[in-house]
Amino acid sequence: MFARLYQCSEQTLRGYVTNGGTEGNFTGFWWSRDYLKDVSGGRAPILLTSDQTHYSVGKAAQQLGMEGRLIRTTRTGESDCSDLAAKLDKIASDEQDRPVLMNVNLGTTQTGALDDLPQVHSILVEKVMSRGGHFSIHVDAALLGAVLPIINPFGEGVDYFQDYGVQTIAISGHTFFGSICICGLLLTTAPFLVACSRRRDVSLRYLTGL
Repeated sequence: MFARLYQCSEQTLRGYVTNGGTEGNFTGFWWSRDYLKDVSGGRAPILLTSDQTHYSVGKAAQQLGMEGRLIRTTRTGESDCSDLAAKLDKIASDEQDRPVLMNVNLGTTQTGALDDLPQVHSILVEKVMSRGGHFSIHVDAALLGAVLPIINPFGEGVDYFQDYGVQTIAISGHTFFGSICICGLLLTTAPFLVACSRRRDVSLRYLTGL
């Protein structure tokens, strides 16, 4: 259903039902952390997120042992892209080999503000990829993830994964859908799942030895 909603291939879209937006954020960061460490030779990523982000983002960063840095927001609540560019220039100057994990808010908890995903992606390509670095984008869409493909804030026919380099999207089930039990969704793609678990040993004797 969500592959059709997000206009993605049902053959490549993956995901699972979570216990809410917090778990979706944690798992998205966990997968991206492992992916970025793998492609950058074991270097831990720096997490960048706005100062209006959900508190679960800071909790997840602490649990996963990631350093976080805050991006200023505009008066309407979205990430200030000029401040993001300045922060990335600082990272390129001081810690050139560090990968970047970007948290993009599409519907902040208090005001529903939308970060400018196309511009954020463009800045990351310019400031990180162009110097040979690596980045990953996680979208915290707990509030508005159910309606983004309907309201189309970035235009018609957008594929968030293909067009804007998004790796994971967290959506809340009880916030907008009104589910009677707390739940959510984490969406990703099959190639990213393979990439982020490539070096993870998940073999268990009582599972693989049967």
